[in-house]
Amino acid sequence: MVSRDLPYRYNPSLFKLGLGIVVGHPEGNVRGKPINPVNSLLGGGYHISGVCFQAAFSPKLKITEHWFIRPEAKLTAAWAQFSLLGGGSAQVPNIAFHTLVGLGYQGEL
Repeated sequence: MVSRDLPYRYNPSLFKLGLGIVVGHPEGNVRGKPINPVNSLLGGGYHISGVCFQAAFSPKLKITEHWFIRPEAKLTAAWAQFSLLGGGSAQVPNIAFHTLVGLGYQGEL
């Protein structure tokens, strides 16, 4: 996934957007039959199989003059489609909400 910070007034990394690809490796059974992946360009059963997107909000909150925390709320969405060994395909959507927090130090510039 490639992300881009969107400038907003004095906080250049408050909002982020990202776009990328899904690399999948299907495993399991459907109706009791293995779905082992078909041959793939990437080898080892790995396939470029879909697209993904993210949107995030990440304010930089000052603790002291040099230390800060950066909480982040992120929404990700992905969609993939896999060809199956016995014919047919499987479509796999995924939407998720993530929360993260980071601690940082910024010295004199």
